[in-house]
Amino acid sequence: MTGPSAMDTYQTIDRVVLRAKVKKGLRILILISTLTYLVIYLLTHTKDTWAYFHSLKPLYLSYVFLLWALYLFFDGLRVRVLASALGGKVDLKTAAEVILTGLFLAAVTPFQIGGFPVQLYILKKRSLSLGKSTLVLLFRGLLTTILLAPVFPFIYVFYGEYFTSTLIEGLFFYLAIVFPAGLAIFILFMLFPHQMKDRFSFLRRKRISTLYDRFFQEVHEARSGLARYFLQKKLHLFYAFLATIGSTVCFYLIALAIILGLGINASKLDVVIRQLILNVILMFIPTPGASGVAEAGFYALFSPVCPKAIIAIYTLLWRFFTFYLGVIIGGVMVLQLLKPPKSS
Repeated sequence: MTGPSAMDTYQTIDRVVLRAKVKKGLRILILISTLTYLVIYLLTHTKDTWAYFHSLKPLYLSYVFLLWALYLFFDGLRVRVLASALGGKVDLKTAAEVILTGLFLAAVTPFQIGGFPVQLYILKKRSLSLGKSTLVLLFRGLLTTILLAPVFPFIYVFYGEYFTSTLIEGLFFYLAIVFPAGLAIFILFMLFPHQMKDRFSFLRRKRISTLYDRFFQEVHEARSGLARYFLQKKLHLFYAFLATIGSTVCFYLIALAIILGLGINASKLDVVIRQLILNVILMFIPTPGASGVAEAGFYALFSPVCPKAIIAIYTLLWRFFTFYLGVIIGGVMVLQLLKPPKSS
């Protein structure tokens, strides 16, 4: 049984209002990031700062672009495989659109959740229900979590000195609360949908009763998709996990390629572990695109392995390739999606 979905409702939203909200979020993102960069630069710059920048090796810069492209390719392949397992027809171009529009809207909304509705909208156009589209996006993140979860406790035990910074220690404590809570809520809704529907029945009011029922209908869709993954499409899950490994490896080599390109002799494992710690924490930061926190966190984690004179430039290059490059491309895509339809 089908009916009007949240994505159908989404299409009726005033595009002008939505564009205004996007632009407002973008201004906040730029303001917070600029102020943070400025503070870091003023605290760290020396007479040697720009000499380091001019010594940047172009060959390593091309390596960084290649790593970013491979990261996007493998991530798109993961989305395509996960969608295909549930009957969706998603090519790599559409998968890239899902990833990049999501990145842009996450960058301009609190808790980085603004991209979710648009990502669902794009997948909905590819023969996937709202519930199954949600499952594809959740499994995209879940596979990364499965890959990194066994590594993170090892890092905390054997590289505990990385968490001695007050900022990183506080962020890690925040993560330790938010992540288990979110995972527990997801598991409860997947295992006990009827009980959860009864438990939250007090939220069911006349004005939102249709939306409330639709939400739990999509929960059941997601449950059926979950069963399909584990009972019928295990090979698809395996392929998606391999794509996750490819995507994750390429992403976490970016910081290493940049620091080598700046001519800094740092431990390769040390650099990768520090970036892993930071990116895991940033997934749950409430500021748009984790702005401010990302730059300050990078500075706190990488100061021990990077000379003071170059840390501001290193931070800027890392943030550009791991975030702003995708945000810029995704922004162009989003503005195309939000263009008012041509009048006939």
